[in-house]
Amino acid sequence: MAVQVKPEFTNNLTTQELSLHKKLAQVSNQTLWGLAIHKVLQDPSTERFRDLLAQLSSQAKDQPEVMADILGQELMIEMLGYVTPIF
Repeated sequence: MAVQVKPEFTNNLTTQELSLHKKLAQVSNQTLWGLAIHKVLQDPSTERFRDLLAQLSSQAKDQPEVMADILGQELMIEMLGYVTPIF
């Protein structure tokens, strides 16, 4: 899914978040998590996107096998290392 992203959104993201954004756009929307991801990516705000990343990271810690099935092993491992930036 090609996602057009507004500069005012991407200018507020860290390098890690930009990378995760690109990878999450490739996740299938055939699961509830996939639908949630694509809904946020269709009209993102920095706050909504970071909230999504925090939720995905938490789920990856709680249910790694399930999230690996949804996100793929590599992206799931990256989500385990995500920490919401504090400015």
